[in-house]
Amino acid sequence: MRTKRRAAAALALLAALALLLSAALAVLHAGHGCVGESCPVCGQIAALARLSRSLSGAAAVALSVSLSALMLREQRCGRTRFAARTPVSLRVKLSD
Repeated sequence: MRTKRRAAAALALLAALALLLSAALAVLHAGHGCVGESCPVCGQIAALARLSRSLSGAAAVALSVSLSALMLREQRCGRTRFAARTPVSLRVKLSD
C-alpha cells in the first residue's frame, strides 16, 4: 500500500513539474524570431499547450476523485468515531 502512495505522489510531482516547465518554456520563447510556418519553436509551444490542457484536465479529474474518496472515508469513519454514547455502547447493566 505504501509503494502505491509513493508512486502516486511521484506521478503527481512529475505532472506538476511538466506543467510548470512547459509554462516557463512558453514564456521564455514567446518573443522568438519565427521563421515561418514550419517553425520548430512554435510547434514545440503548441505541443506544450496541448500537454498542459490534457494534464490539467487529468489533474482536475484526479483531484475530484481523491477529494470525494477522502470525504467518503471521513464520513464513514466519522460515524463510528463519534457515535452517541448509549447504555448499550457503554455496557451498562440495567437491572431493576
